[in-house]
Order: sequence, then C-alpha cells, then structure tokens
Amino acid sequence: MSAQRTASRNAAATRYCSSACRQRAYRDRVKNGPSHPTTRVIYLTSFVGRTRELSELAAHRAGTRMLTLVGPPGVGKSRLAAEVIAKEQNLSHRESVIMDLSSVPDGCTTARAVTMLRASVRQGLGAAPRAGSQRRGQLLLLDNCERVLPAFRPAVTSLLDDLPSLRLITTSRETWGLPGETAYSVNGLSQPDICSGDAVSWYLGADSVRLFVHRCAAVSPDFQLTDCNAGDVADICRMLDGIPLALELAAQLIRALSVRDIKELLREQPDILSTGWRTAQPRHQSWAASLRWSYDTLQPAQQALFRRLSVFSGSFSGAAAVAAYGGRESPDTTMRMIHNLLEKSLVTLDFDTSGPARFRMLESIRGFGLQELRSAAEEPVVVRRLVDWFLREHTRLLRAPLGAWETVRELRGERHNIESLLRRLADHDEERSLALTALLAMIDLHVGDAPRALRALHRSLREASTESPHRAAAAEAAVALACWLGKAELALELAPDAVRAAQHGDAEAQRVRVLLLVGLSYEMHGDRASALSTLVTCADLSERHGSSALAALCRAHLSRHLLHEGRYDDAVRVLRETLPVVRTSASPEHVRAIFNSAGAVALATDDVARASRLFRSAITTGESAVGLCDSVLGLALSAYRDNRFQHAFKLLTAIGGRPLLAPRLFPGWRDEIADARSIATRLLPSAVTENIRRSGGLGLRDLTMLALGRDEEPGQEAAPDEGDDVLSSREWDVIALVMRGLPNRQIAQQMHLSVRTVENHVRNIRRLLGLRSRAHVAAWAARRSSATIS
Repeated sequence: MSAQRTASRNAAATRYCSSACRQRAYRDRVKNGPSHPTTRVIYLTSFVGRTRELSELAAHRAGTRMLTLVGPPGVGKSRLAAEVIAKEQNLSHRESVIMDLSSVPDGCTTARAVTMLRASVRQGLGAAPRAGSQRRGQLLLLDNCERVLPAFRPAVTSLLDDLPSLRLITTSRETWGLPGETAYSVNGLSQPDICSGDAVSWYLGADSVRLFVHRCAAVSPDFQLTDCNAGDVADICRMLDGIPLALELAAQLIRALSVRDIKELLREQPDILSTGWRTAQPRHQSWAASLRWSYDTLQPAQQALFRRLSVFSGSFSGAAAVAAYGGRESPDTTMRMIHNLLEKSLVTLDFDTSGPARFRMLESIRGFGLQELRSAAEEPVVVRRLVDWFLREHTRLLRAPLGAWETVRELRGERHNIESLLRRLADHDEERSLALTALLAMIDLHVGDAPRALRALHRSLREASTESPHRAAAAEAAVALACWLGKAELALELAPDAVRAAQHGDAEAQRVRVLLLVGLSYEMHGDRASALSTLVTCADLSERHGSSALAALCRAHLSRHLLHEGRYDDAVRVLRETLPVVRTSASPEHVRAIFNSAGAVALATDDVARASRLFRSAITTGESAVGLCDSVLGLALSAYRDNRFQHAFKLLTAIGGRPLLAPRLFPGWRDEIADARSIATRLLPSAVTENIRRSGGLGLRDLTMLALGRDEEPGQEAAPDEGDDVLSSREWDVIALVMRGLPNRQIAQQMHLSVRTVENHVRNIRRLLGLRSRAHVAAWAARRSSATIS
C-alpha cells in the first residue's frame, strides 16, 4: 500500500499566560508525550473515489458504537477508514487514536490484548475525557484485525462497556461477531461499463480507471488515457475486480511495459503483481503476499477447499463446490467451510442470480488459488471429479421422462464452468467432451448462443465414434437444437443417427423424446402426414412406458392436427386435459409451443380474450427465442380482432419476415394477416403507419416488450400490475431508486454504474411502460406498491 507516516496534533489550541508558561508546557510534552493526542494517518498518495461509501459510513456512524469495515485483501479498508477518521477530526474535532494490529505477534493472549488496548487508549485519549469530549464522543480505529480477533474480542467488549462515549471503527477481512457490531462491506472500486461514445470520458467515469491512470502517471509522468489504450485499461480494471492494491501494483509495471503488455501478462502470469512500494508493509509488497496473509490463517481443510474452488471460472452452486472439494467431510460440513471462506472475504456471494445461493471467487483471488492448486498437484484430480459430477447430472436429466428441465435450469449458472472444463478436456478425452458438449448445448438453448452450440455439437458428432456411450445424448441435443431453431431439414438429417443411438441405449424416455422431435421437424417441414404418424407413435410408446407426463405432451402437440382438421371441440378438450401437466414438467420450448396451440384454438373459436392471455403466457415462458414469433403473431391477430389496429400493425411490422416455428397457426390465418395489414393501413393515418414501418426492425427483447406493452395512446399509462414481464431486475432496481427521488448521478453511485447507463435504463423504462417522465415512473411505481400491499 501507499507509504504513510503518523503525525499528532492537539485537538484544540491551548492558550498560555506567558512565554515561560508555553515553554514549560513544551518541555513537559517532550518529556511525557502529549496528554490528549489526536492521531492521524497521512498518506502520501491521493484518495480516489469512494464518494458513496463515505456518505453511507457517515450515516452508519451516527447509529452504532462499533463499525467494522470488512472486505477482501487489498480492497482499501484501511485507507477508507483513515479517510473517515480524518473527516471526523476536521468536522467535529473528535479525540481519536489509531492502533494497527498487524504487528501483534501470533499467539497473543487475551490478557495481553486487554493490556495493549487499554494502554493505547490511555496514551491516545487520556485517562479522563477532556471537557466536551463526552458530548462529541471519542474515536478508536483498530486496523488490520483479522489475525487477532479471538484474543481481542474480550478486550474490545470490556473497553466499550467501560467507556460509554467511545466509538470504535475496525478494519478486518472478517467480522468480529460481537453484539452491537455493524458490518460494512467494502468492495472493489466501480468498474467501467461497455463503452458507448467517447472512450476516454466514458471510462474516466469509473473510479477504478481513474485510480489506475493516476498511479500510472505517478510512475510515468508522460502516461495518459487515450482512445487507443482506454479499452485495455478498462479490461485491466475488470480483470483485477477494481481492487485498489492490485491496480496500484499493476500501475508500477508501466515503467517497462505498455498497457496491452500488462493485460496479456495478467492473463498468463497472475503472480506478475510483485512490485509494491519499498516502504510498504511486507504483505503489501506483492498481491500474492497479501493473499497469503489470509491463506496462512486457514485450517488445512479450509486451505484445500480454497484451492479446489479456484477451478471454477464463474459462479458456482453449493452442490458443485461440494463435488469439486471431494473431501471426507459431509456436504453440510463442506458448506460450513464455504461460509467460513465467505466470512474471511476469500469467496463472495453472487448477487446477480435469483434462487438458491451461488458463490464466486474474485478473478484476482482465483489466480492465487490456481497457483496453490497446481503447486499441490491437485488440478487434474479436481477437474476429473467435477467432470464426473456434471456427467451424473446429465444422466439424471436424460433418464427423466421430460428431460428433467429443472436440472437444466439449475445448471444454467454453471455454463462458464462447463466451457472451462471443455477446454481442459478438448485434447485428451473425446468421450467425456462429447457428453459435456451435449449438456452445454441444452443449456445454450435457453440462455446462450444456440446456433453456435449447434455447430459445435454437429462437429463433435462427426468426430466422435459411432459406438460412443454418450452419442445418444449428443444426437438428441443436436436434433432438439435444430428443431427449435427452425432448421427442419438439418433436424431430419440428424434424426436417424439420434434414433439409432437411442435404440442402443437403456433410456426408453429418451427414444420417445427423439421421436417427438422428429415429428415436430416433419411438421415444420410441411409433411403433416409423417408428423401425425410419428406423434401417434410417440403417444403409444409413452403410454406403454407408463409416463403420463410424456404422453400428455405428445397429445398436446396432436391438438394442432385436430385444429387443422376442424375438430375444435376435441382440440379444446385435449388441451384442457394436458396443459396443466405440460406447463409444470416440460421444457420451456414445448410449453411455449403448446400455449401457442391453445391460443390458436381460442382464436379459431373466436375467444379473443382467452387467446390474448395464452399468447402472453407463451411469450413469458422461458428465456429463449424459440416460438416467440408465433406468440407475437398470435397477439397481433388478437389485437386485430379486438379492433386495436395500431398495436396489431406494430406487431406485424416488427415480426417482418422472421420464420415461424409452426408453419400454420390455424386454417385461413394467412388471409387474416393480409386483411389486418390492409385494414390498419386504410384506417390509420399515413404518418403513423410510416413511422411504424421505419421503426419496425426490432431485436427479440424489444419485440417481446412491445408485444407485452400497451398501445401508446394519448393519456394512456401502464397499469400497476404491468411491467413484471417486460422489465429486467436491473431496471426494477433503478425504478426503486427513482421512486426515492434520487437523481441519476446518485443512482449511478449506488449501483456502481455510469451516469449514462442509468440514463439509458430510465429511457428504456419510460418507453416500455409508456410513461412520459421520471415523475410518471415514480408515480407508477408508487401506485404499484400500494396495489401490492392492498
């Protein structure tokens, strides 16, 4: 860390009766030390950022006697605490003292801790409080406490009991666990968003970039942030998670390396950060030394867990962590050790997900863990153990009647980890690579790049052995991707291999699922006779297999054929029987297709309100784009029949020539689309239709939001219950802060975003909800909150 020195000054100027009196007082101070010093830590480098943290800490100090700044190594806890103390001294002239506990020897006893703490307080604050100090309070900062917590807990408790006016601020990598303690989490400096516009001004809005640039300029005065190096600087800040110590160590390298060279070295050699200030403490001389300060305090089992968790390249679930650890301890014991690492700030919670808790190791910390893992020669064993766990999960998915899609949902967060394992296995384990590729393809169908996954899977199938035990799963995944992506010819090309591989397997449900996909591919290809025959075969096999859920899915797909034969009542009956089963157990793609079929039946029977509800439910099912255009088209026809011509024309224009999953929704639907376009063009003003045509090229997310929104008629606002389906979680966070009356700059500080990003969020919210200003957004959110409460 930055070089520092300690200085003392009197809390208030003392007046003397004569020069002789002043000189005697000076001699006494030199001999005995100051009676009531106010100790400040003065840093020789500038303090960058942390505006939000200083504001929040000021609010926390008013309501707590013990405030702990907790965070990972090198995050700047000591510097932030010193800044808090300095502001207190400048504003209120509080008496304060700083005690650095990093030099306390290991094995310090509680009695020794009590003696040390009381001696420091007596020396710094005096045995008796000065006049007025009871009203202002006294401040004690205990710095770097993580290694002496057990010995100092009784001493801190006793001190707070004996000095009611004392307020305590501590910094540590874990909390004290004392009653009355308020923990404040210190994270890395704000990192830059993806650039939009002028790179230099955009990236300088992030505190981490400003700190890195400032420290580089201190080392090399000619260094400047330019359009050429701004992107590389932003990448370095992201790679180092905005950790100030790591950024300062990286900036030291600018003497001999370019920014691009530093970025490449950080990817290949994480231990390159070893050029700290010569006057810094040993643990701040290098990034590895800072992490080892915490690593050495762990028990052997905890050290092993920390090393093995570094194999995860992204966030990970508790179950995956237990699998990677593979120790003799029970899963509950392993989870308790994970929470110990969480308390020591070596592992963090992943706040970007909903559902079960997921964990993450900061990339800057993970590099150290990987080095320790390789030094212990454990990497191959951990990788093999984790691959085996993913393959067991894949087998569980395949043996379930409908593919255990809840397993796919659970594994979505493991996508980056599976990709990392695939890179490790690519050269020497083709069999297991094929199985992992199939698993990754099914995940990518929902949340990833499905076309790329299909290409990779198709390539793997061509290279893999025809006798591979994992070929059936990979072939099924390839047919599913081709089918749901609308590539009917490719799906039919891959189908024979999938059927043949499935027949040699031991999973009857897998064979039925493959045949079902083949039937859907025939339907998309326009071969209704083959599609109907295949679906009937699937339904019979499902009944013999004893899978009511799979049989219900096959019959639900058969309802479309009943619709096209004009047997509306039979189609309605089948859907009412099967839809409750399908929607709770089938994949999102199947569920959306069945909702679309039910909506088409409702349109064919002229039940427009029910059709609109079903198509909206189809749109909000899952996260993939499979069948989305069919759902939007159904909503457009519902709007047309409901005489909402402008909304219908918007949706039809937005769909454009995108391919549909079902080639025919219901008899005569193409003629009805033509009528809707013609009538809307004739009834709407030409300026309106022209504007709609010009803005028709929407992305899938905007298309979804347009379909779920309302016509932007004059004076029409979104209802309080709308918005659940169209707004992202980040946009809801922005709405909550807008409702509190915060301007964009304060919202940006609280959410660690740039002001421009917040402006874009507010603009999107207004557009999606049809609201004219941020005041209308706040009013809408207040009405929605009131409606929810009532």
